[in-house]
Formats: sequence, structure tokens, C-alpha cells
Amino acid sequence: VGSGFAYYSISSVLITQLKAPSIGMQLATELGTIALLANIFREMTALIGAPFIRKYFGCLAPISAAGIGSADILLASISKYSGKEAIPLAILHGILINISVPFFVSLFCNL
Repeated sequence: VGSGFAYYSISSVLITQLKAPSIGMQLATELGTIALLANIFREMTALIGAPFIRKYFGCLAPISAAGIGSADILLASISKYSGKEAIPLAILHGILINISVPFFVSLFCNL
């Protein structure tokens, strides 16, 4: 569930599809729903808590907390609280996470 990195549109679907053969469709759907909610809550927490995350954990922490949203949805918040010099790093972080989500979700679902 955590390997979705706030990429709720694909991670919940992948988890449901990959886990259905091993645990059944009912449990796989429940796990996919948990992943969806966890990813949405992560993004909301990163958006609302960006100033607190920055204050207590450092200037790069909002980028990490944002997950995949660091490249788009949370970029304005990251820029505001971490500074404009954090924008290129936030975009690169978002792109790398975007590429890695299908790999990590598949890896952890097959364990």
C-alpha cells in the first residue's frame, strides 16, 4: 500500500489486479481501496501540513512527504515553504517516483 507514493490513480488498480489471483477479488478490492485512501490522505497531509513538515523536518521534507505530487499538485506549496531552489529537485523527485511506482507496487505485491 505504501509503495503507491500518493499515486492513487494507478497504485490502487495495480494492487487490486495483482493481488486478486492470490487472495481473491473481495480482499484484493479491499486492499486497493485501502491503498486509494492511504494515498489520498498522504497527499492531503502533505498539502495541509507542508509548513509544519518544513519547520520540524527540514527544507527537503515537504518534497519527500508529497510523493508523486511533488511534481505537480504540491509544487506551489513546496515552492512556498521550501523555496524556489527546491522546484527542480521536486520535479525530478516526482518524475522518478512516477516511473518507479509500477515497479515497486508489482514487486511488493508479488512477495
